[in-house]
Amino acid sequence: MSWPRKHKNAPIHGDSVKQVLVALGEDEKVACVMAALLEAPAMMPKLEDRTWYSHQPVTAAFKELRARGWLKSEDVPSEARGRNPQKYSIAASKTALRKHYKAAFDTRLGLIELRL
Repeated sequence: MSWPRKHKNAPIHGDSVKQVLVALGEDEKVACVMAALLEAPAMMPKLEDRTWYSHQPVTAAFKELRARGWLKSEDVPSEARGRNPQKYSIAASKTALRKHYKAAFDTRLGLIELRL
Protein backbone atom coordinates (compact mmCIF):
# COMPACT_ATOMS: atom_id res chain seq x y z
CA MET A 1 0.00 0.00 0.00
CA SER A 2 1.14 3.51 -0.63
CA TRP A 3 0.12 7.01 0.30
CA PRO A 4 -2.83 8.32 -1.65
CA ARG A 5 -0.72 10.28 -4.14
CA LYS A 6 -2.23 12.87 -6.42
CA HIS A 7 0.94 13.28 -8.45
CA LYS A 8 4.40 11.77 -8.81
CA ASN A 9 6.01 14.26 -6.40
CA ALA A 10 3.80 13.32 -3.45
CA PRO A 11 5.70 12.42 -0.28
CA ILE A 12 6.75 8.83 0.23
CA HIS A 13 8.29 9.26 3.71
CA GLY A 14 6.34 7.48 6.40
CA ASP A 15 5.14 4.87 3.90
CA SER A 16 6.69 2.02 5.86
CA VAL A 17 5.20 3.25 9.17
CA LYS A 18 1.78 3.41 7.57
CA GLN A 19 2.19 -0.06 6.05
CA VAL A 20 3.15 -1.58 9.40
CA LEU A 21 0.19 0.06 11.16
CA VAL A 22 -2.21 -1.17 8.48
CA ALA A 23 -0.71 -4.67 8.71
CA LEU A 24 -1.40 -4.59 12.45
CA GLY A 25 -5.06 -3.87 11.73
CA GLU A 26 -5.15 -0.08 11.87
CA ASP A 27 -7.55 1.80 9.59
CA GLU A 28 -5.68 3.13 6.56
CA LYS A 29 -6.59 6.79 7.12
CA VAL A 30 -5.75 6.64 10.83
CA ALA A 31 -2.44 4.96 9.97
CA CYS A 32 -1.65 7.63 7.39
CA VAL A 33 -2.38 10.49 9.81
CA MET A 34 -0.41 8.76 12.59
CA ALA A 35 2.60 8.30 10.29
CA ALA A 36 2.47 11.99 9.39
CA LEU A 37 2.20 13.06 13.05
CA LEU A 38 4.95 10.70 14.17
CA GLU A 39 7.17 12.36 11.60
CA ALA A 40 6.52 15.83 13.07
CA PRO A 41 3.69 17.76 14.75
CA ALA A 42 1.66 19.81 12.29
CA MET A 43 -1.31 22.08 11.74
CA MET A 44 -4.29 20.90 9.67
CA PRO A 45 -3.19 22.34 6.28
CA LYS A 46 0.24 20.72 6.62
CA LEU A 47 -1.35 17.37 7.57
CA GLU A 48 -3.60 17.54 4.54
CA ASP A 49 -0.50 18.13 2.40
CA ARG A 50 1.46 15.30 4.02
CA THR A 51 -1.32 12.73 3.86
CA TRP A 52 -2.96 13.85 0.61
CA TYR A 53 -6.32 13.53 2.34
CA SER A 54 -8.88 16.29 2.50
CA HIS A 55 -10.06 17.85 5.75
CA GLN A 56 -12.87 15.35 6.42
CA PRO A 57 -10.80 12.11 6.46
CA VAL A 58 -8.11 13.77 8.61
CA THR A 59 -10.80 14.94 11.05
CA ALA A 60 -12.27 11.42 11.15
CA ALA A 61 -8.82 10.02 11.97
CA PHE A 62 -8.48 12.68 14.71
CA LYS A 63 -11.77 11.48 16.23
CA GLU A 64 -10.40 7.94 16.51
CA LEU A 65 -7.06 9.12 17.92
CA ARG A 66 -8.81 11.38 20.46
CA ALA A 67 -11.01 8.48 21.59
CA ARG A 68 -7.83 6.55 22.40
CA GLY A 69 -6.27 9.57 24.12
CA TRP A 70 -3.46 9.64 21.56
CA LEU A 71 -3.96 13.09 20.03
CA LYS A 72 -2.59 16.26 21.57
CA SER A 73 -3.43 19.72 20.28
CA GLU A 74 -2.11 23.09 21.28
CA ASP A 75 -3.16 26.59 20.32
CA VAL A 76 -0.86 28.46 18.00
CA PRO A 77 -0.93 32.21 18.71
CA SER A 78 -2.47 34.16 15.86
CA GLU A 79 -3.25 37.80 15.14
CA ALA A 80 -6.39 36.80 13.25
CA ARG A 81 -9.83 36.99 14.84
CA GLY A 82 -11.68 33.91 15.94
CA ARG A 83 -10.35 30.62 17.16
CA ASN A 84 -6.59 30.12 17.23
CA PRO A 85 -5.26 27.47 14.87
CA GLN A 86 -4.25 24.15 16.40
CA LYS A 87 -0.99 22.25 16.12
CA TYR A 88 -1.45 18.49 16.46
CA SER A 89 0.89 15.77 17.68
CA ILE A 90 0.79 12.23 19.02
CA ALA A 91 0.28 12.30 22.79
CA ALA A 92 0.84 8.59 23.43
CA SER A 93 4.28 7.42 24.44
CA LYS A 94 6.22 4.98 22.30
CA THR A 95 5.71 2.40 25.04
CA ALA A 96 1.92 2.85 24.98
CA LEU A 97 1.83 2.60 21.18
CA ARG A 98 4.03 -0.50 21.26
CA LYS A 99 1.81 -2.10 23.92
CA HIS A 100 -1.39 -1.36 21.95
CA TYR A 101 -0.09 -2.74 18.68
CA LYS A 102 1.57 -5.73 20.34
CA ALA A 103 -1.82 -6.63 21.81
CA ALA A 104 -3.41 -6.19 18.38
CA PHE A 105 -0.75 -8.42 16.84
CA ASP A 106 -1.15 -11.08 19.55
CA THR A 107 -4.93 -11.07 19.02
CA ARG A 108 -4.55 -11.52 15.27
CA LEU A 109 -1.97 -14.24 15.79
CA GLY A 110 -4.29 -16.00 18.24
CA LEU A 111 -7.10 -15.97 15.67
CA ILE A 112 -4.78 -17.51 13.09
CA GLU A 113 -3.68 -20.21 15.53
CA LEU A 114 -7.34 -21.07 16.29
CA ARG A 115 -7.90 -21.77 12.60
CA LEU A 116 -4.89 -24.10 12.31
